[in-house]
Parts: sequence; C-alpha cells; structure tokens
Amino acid sequence: MFFDPLYFIFVGPAMLAAMYANSRVKSAFARWHQVGNGRRLTGEQVALALIKSSGLRAVTLTSAPPDNDHYDPRDRSLALSPAVGNAASVAAMAVAAHEIGHALQDSEAFAPLRMRTALVPVSNYGSQIGTYMLFGGMLLAGFGGGSLGLPVAWLGLGLFALGSVVSLVTLPVEFDASRRALAVLASSGLIANEEERAGVQAVLNAAALTYVAAAGAAIATVAYYGFRLMRLYGRRE
Repeated sequence: MFFDPLYFIFVGPAMLAAMYANSRVKSAFARWHQVGNGRRLTGEQVALALIKSSGLRAVTLTSAPPDNDHYDPRDRSLALSPAVGNAASVAAMAVAAHEIGHALQDSEAFAPLRMRTALVPVSNYGSQIGTYMLFGGMLLAGFGGGSLGLPVAWLGLGLFALGSVVSLVTLPVEFDASRRALAVLASSGLIANEEERAGVQAVLNAAALTYVAAAGAAIATVAYYGFRLMRLYGRRE
C-alpha cells in the first residue's frame, strides 16, 4: 500500500507541479528582493502606510518567523518576517501588500475568507481523525472485514477530504488578496514605475501558483484513496 505505483500516477504530477511552484516563488522573491522599491520603504513601512490609508485602525503589526508572513483574522494581527519587514525591496512591498489584502478582506467580511477561517480548525481535526479511520478501515477490509472496514474507510476519507475543501476555498481568498494588493499599492502611490508594478505582479503570481499546486495535490491524494477504496469494494463484491 505504501509503495503503490498508482500513487505516483495520481499524485506524481501534482507533486512535480508543487516543486515547480515552490521553485518559481523562491526565484521570483530572490530576484525582486535584490531590487529596491522607488519609495525606499521597508515592508513594515509599506504595511503601516497601507493600514493608515485604508483605515484599518484595528489591525496591529507584529513580527513573524522566516517565511511565515500572514494575517490572522482572529486577532487582526499582520505578521511580517524579517526578510519582508526590514527590507526596502519590491518583493517585500509585494508580500506586505498581499497581507494587507487579507486585512481588507476581513474588514469587508469577504465570504471566502470567513469560510476558510471557519473551516481550518474543523479540517485540522477532521483530517487527523480521518487519516486514522481511512488507514484503519482499509487495513480491516484487507483482512476480510470489509463489511465494517469499508464504511469506516469511506467516512475517514470524507473527513480527510476536508483539507481539500480548505485548499479550494483558499484559492479565491489568495487570488483576491493579490488583486487587492496591486490595487491598493497603485491607489496609494507606492508603486513608483512600471518596472516595480511588473515586479510586484511577478511575486504575487508566483505565490499564487503554490496555492494552485497545493490544491491539486490535495485533490489528487483524495482521488487516489477513493480509487483504492473502490478497488477494495470491487474485490469484496
């Protein structure tokens, strides 16, 4: 079960896409991290300027570990890593503005963001329980207990699939945040020229690819285990 070639047929392309997406975002960030923005503002200064210009008074700015820039709607905190918060680069400006995009979504009660926020804790718990049920049910069915094992495995797969739902809901959230980021940077006059605009767009587009790849991998994994369960059901019949 752990070395099934079918797994690589189902999930392999998604894994390759994820590797490409991660390489793309690292390359884009590295390139535009070397280019200073025309306003000479650090990511933290960009975030503070956009918080003020957008009227996001409830949003607080905090620090984050490396590669963990995020906005948390639970306490309305916007966390920037040192590579973003302390750098006056085009890449840092893009990342900071993207997180501001999430803050704007929160302020407007953007439905996909609300849905994702509500689903994440349920998904985390469901995926953990679902994994045990899925593998336990498949193991039981493999030893001849299909009448109990298969229903348990299918229920486990359903719980496990909640992670895929979150990945899909994440797509409109991230795409919209990037759209808002570019718009708010332009309207605030923080983009100095077309080169900067192209750089911001390149960083945002590369980041978006990682979410698409993650959603594809999640769906492919669910499809694989669904196929395995159908094969077990066929053997039982």
